[in-house]
Amino acid sequence: MSWIAVPVPPEEVTAEALFELAKKHRLIPENVSNAVDHYRDLSGCCALIQVETEDTGENVGSLIVSSIVDGDSARVDFIPRPQFFSPILKDGSRNPEDFLGMAEDVMRPVFERLMEGRGLNRLTATVPKSRSRTFKALRACGFRKEGVMRDAVKFSGRDLEDMVIMGMLPKKE
Repeated sequence: MSWIAVPVPPEEVTAEALFELAKKHRLIPENVSNAVDHYRDLSGCCALIQVETEDTGENVGSLIVSSIVDGDSARVDFIPRPQFFSPILKDGSRNPEDFLGMAEDVMRPVFERLMEGRGLNRLTATVPKSRSRTFKALRACGFRKEGVMRDAVKFSGRDLEDMVIMGMLPKKE
């Protein structure tokens, strides 16, 4: 199995589409009104890239790049579908797929092209502690843990949780 990155046309990256993506993955904050405003603001100035299986086109995860400031930085979020990033399958057996390797093969070139093409000094991701699959996928792609914000986010129906700050810098030659 191999994966590919498929950019979503900008006109399809609507506030509604971003909200539904967050809702599907239970990433809606306690304050839904603020979330709606956030996705409304984000929809006009972010890139959404779907990671899919090459053979069937099944969605593996969604990569969101936002707050892009040419010559400076951008923010990144990756929302993986659990069945593609689980080390243990439903039947209890070990997942034979190298999902972290496939994530690196597909997403790292996207990050590198973004950094080179826009002259970015860094990419930043803030990952809720409960999203270990996101953390592992970004780490496989070259992001490094830079710190932790304590009790930084509260998703609907859950307790406050920490956010892990991750960063990726351009490769030094």
